[in-house]
Amino acid sequence: MGTPHSTLCKRCGMRGVRKRACAGRTQPYKMFAALRVPSELAIPTCGHCGAQLPDAQTAEALAAALASAFTAELSHRAQVALAEICRYISQRRLEKLAGLSQGYLCRVLSGRSTPSVPLVALLTLLAQAPQERLRELEVAWRQPSGDPSPAKQNAGQSAQP
Repeated sequence: MGTPHSTLCKRCGMRGVRKRACAGRTQPYKMFAALRVPSELAIPTCGHCGAQLPDAQTAEALAAALASAFTAELSHRAQVALAEICRYISQRRLEKLAGLSQGYLCRVLSGRSTPSVPLVALLTLLAQAPQERLRELEVAWRQPSGDPSPAKQNAGQSAQP
């Protein structure tokens, strides 16, 4: 039968909307500004202005693809951060500091568990300066209950004459 004809674009008004599958597309998703869309996913796209105009079926497929890409990206970021952090501390010691169950980080590294967003955020921050952040975390956990954090203590001391 030939290729289906194109339809009018709701954004630019030109005729040129067709389902297109291509590599390199991204979409904002949750906290990610640009999450990769699978190249094989065909999305109705205007050939003139580039607007993506998914129908209900495509939107459902796109949501599922982005959810899967989101999980994969969280796992990847956790694995990269853990590789850096574990140059300075054992996985077990890190699990204790982060309040995680024994063996959890091993499951994250092997892909058997998907890390939460807060855990990936923590690991990402720790990986930026592992020695300093790990030391700060250990000091914070040694503070007696109800005592201000070391940062607040230092800030209060510098304000005194």
